[in-house]
Amino acid sequence: MPRIPAVLAAVLLSLSALTACSDEPAEVPAEQTEAESSEQAQDAVEAQDQLPEDWPEEIPVPEGYELQAISDPAEGEVYAVNVFGVSLEDKDAMLADFEANGFTKTEENQEEVGGTHTFENDEWEVILIVMPADENGNPTAEETDTYAIGYSIGAPA
Repeated sequence: MPRIPAVLAAVLLSLSALTACSDEPAEVPAEQTEAESSEQAQDAVEAQDQLPEDWPEEIPVPEGYELQAISDPAEGEVYAVNVFGVSLEDKDAMLADFEANGFTKTEENQEEVGGTHTFENDEWEVILIVMPADENGNPTAEETDTYAIGYSIGAPA
């Protein structure tokens, strides 16, 4: 499974490439090279093992578990978080907390093992990918009592 920082950086670089293909001329200083632009985009992505300081309080995250969080201040309020080894009880409580915090569930896709949930309010769209996890907290195709939860958070469409 690819690491989130690499995936987010690749997405950001892809968006930069698509922007470069537009009809609008880019205003890039002549001395700035493509390599420098790529390096700046990767440096803008902040990865950490805790939630960003500006994390929206209304978006619940199970506490006390290993996590990887990424924010991209250059792209505004964009977050990606993975939480590992979450118990069944804490997963269910977290899902209930979204609606208690004013979110509406707009989509749910429950698979045989795992599934996705999409919640929205006026400010945020949160897509959750919930997968069973092994004893190390890594996603697995086996049904277990612990979960890995991936958050993708941004402005609603």
